[in-house]
This record gives sequence, structure tokens and C-alpha cells, in this order.
Amino acid sequence: MIQEAEIIREIETGIYEIQLYNENQHCSSCSLLSDCAGQTCRMLAVSEGARFEAGTKVKVEIKEKNEVFRVFLVLLFPLLCGLVAALLFDKLGNFGGLMTFAGFVGGFLLAFIPAAGYERKAKKVLPRVISLGD
Repeated sequence: MIQEAEIIREIETGIYEIQLYNENQHCSSCSLLSDCAGQTCRMLAVSEGARFEAGTKVKVEIKEKNEVFRVFLVLLFPLLCGLVAALLFDKLGNFGGLMTFAGFVGGFLLAFIPAAGYERKAKKVLPRVISLGD
């Protein structure tokens, strides 16, 4: 997604604090917030090569998170593991119930670890300044 923004300040070489100008952008969807005010959102952005002064209007590219992937890992994968365990141990009575629970818990743990890593990775992807604004 490409959005209009204004450079607030340069934090360090190539990393800027920007303020987005889009009425549809809500602060809850920003990945790295420093401050929010109403419908505008301040966040960090990276620029490869070009340097910008405070107040410069720019266009930034924001990569959206793939929430469907995270929902599958954290919610559906444990249920799938529990279902497989239930089918495998259906004839074993109470032991089957225990294995269903163990399959669910194990599936949750197996899914949670990669999902947590995915979240950390997604938050490290900063918006990228791609051009000067109009």
C-alpha cells in the first residue's frame, strides 16, 4: 500500500519519523508507533540512499501483515492436531481423550512458536520511502 506522508525528523541516517496522511489509516494498524493524534499516525520509515529534510512530503510503501497466516497457525493447526489425535486414539477410551488434549496442546505449542517469530519479523519491516510527494 502506498500512502502520502510528511517527514517529521531524521532519527538516524536513513531512518525517519513520518506522519501519515490518510483518513483510513488508524493507529491500531501501524506496526511501529511513536505517537498518535486523531486520524493521523506517526511511525518510523526507512529511506535507501536519498536524504530528506523535516517537513518534506513523501510517498511511503507500507507492507501489510498477512493475518490469515497467523490465524491458521495459532487456531486451526492445534485443532487439526487434536482431531488427528482423536481419530488415531478413538478406540482407547479415556486414553483417547487424553491424547486428544495432548494433540491440541502440542499443536498449539508447535503453532505458537513460528507465529511468534512471524510477528517479530513482521514488526521489523519498516515502511519504505519511495518518492517525493506531489
